[in-house]
Amino acid sequence: MKELGNLSEHQLGDPTLKKIREELESDPEKFSGRYMVRDKILFCKNDRSHPYWRIMLPRQLEDRVIRYAHTLLGHQGTDKCMLQIAHAFHLKSLGRKVRKFVAHCDICQRVKHPNRSYEIERVSHLPTRPGELLMIDLYGPLPTGRGGVKYLLVCLEFFSKHVTLYPLKAATTRSCLRKLREHYFQSVIKPEAILSDHRSQFASPAWRKALTDLGIQCRYSPIRHPESNPTERIMRELGKYFRIYCHETHKQWPELVPYIENWLNSSVSQSTGYTPVELLDGNPRPDIFRKILKKSADQLPREDVLSDKILKAYAQMKLRSDRQNKRRKTSKTNWQPSLQVLVLVKCQPVSDAVQGLTSKFQRPFGGPFIVHRRVNPSIFELADSKGRIRGLFNLKHLKPYLEENLES
Repeated sequence: MKELGNLSEHQLGDPTLKKIREELESDPEKFSGRYMVRDKILFCKNDRSHPYWRIMLPRQLEDRVIRYAHTLLGHQGTDKCMLQIAHAFHLKSLGRKVRKFVAHCDICQRVKHPNRSYEIERVSHLPTRPGELLMIDLYGPLPTGRGGVKYLLVCLEFFSKHVTLYPLKAATTRSCLRKLREHYFQSVIKPEAILSDHRSQFASPAWRKALTDLGIQCRYSPIRHPESNPTERIMRELGKYFRIYCHETHKQWPELVPYIENWLNSSVSQSTGYTPVELLDGNPRPDIFRKILKKSADQLPREDVLSDKILKAYAQMKLRSDRQNKRRKTSKTNWQPSLQVLVLVKCQPVSDAVQGLTSKFQRPFGGPFIVHRRVNPSIFELADSKGRIRGLFNLKHLKPYLEENLES
């Protein structure tokens, strides 16, 4: 730092240090145990914490010295940086100033994971009847099975929890639309809205136009937050079934698909208290023991009409949703970014052996981006500095961005 070569001049330019120097010159006996001037540089000594002479740092050099130490120490944290500076210099409120500088360091914000988590308000999907919301996703690629199929189009009717699986040869927008138009909408139900992730098949203009033409609203889950789409739970179930029944012959997975559909749709959902086939088709609840036990009519529960089942299922879903939304972890910080503030977004680094890149060395946070719109308490729409929309992001993937003080 070149500025440290002219310390005496910078000290004279600091009103506080200039006053101390004048008091020392006017009454040396009173202040000589605390201050001294050597080679025109003002020193200070604290008998308790630092019983040796340290340079009194002028205010105009504080940020530069902190930046120099922070950079030279490899962007280490507040404590290490503060101890290194305090060893050579005296300045008031050093800890507060170093903490503020490190918090605003652009590089540190991009590479360091936050040491605290933020409380995220749970917002549940809560349709009131079947057909309001269909959730879809793609499972695969899988080993090529009979008929050349390699993917599964997973369709979850969210109110009833009814699952429909369509094996596909190729995971394209065209093949997904064909299955929906020619099969699902005809034989299962035509939904009012479809929720998917941002994969290319569902984010293409052709996909959005086709759904709009059919009068279906197109919705998306937040980027890099698969938990927002409940089809991920079905994905875990698919993996479980395939590991159980196809662990020896992986290519036989297409033959298992009808059985998986039956198992999922004949099981009682904890969310609704009914099986999916009861709520979507109005069928009686499947009973795997009925044929074995040969139950008579008086041994069977009274069957509700479909409208009553739907009302009871909604009440059950509402109750479970309210219970989940009330759960809070007191150790978390409640943070809600305001509109137009800057935030960083957690990235998903990808390794590339050809270019010699490893995800371990890439910066985990990108941005900064501007909070453009608050969709709900946990989902925010972000834009770049030019106002271009970058997508929807969950609060758990965001962190505040503090701009650096470039003047120093």
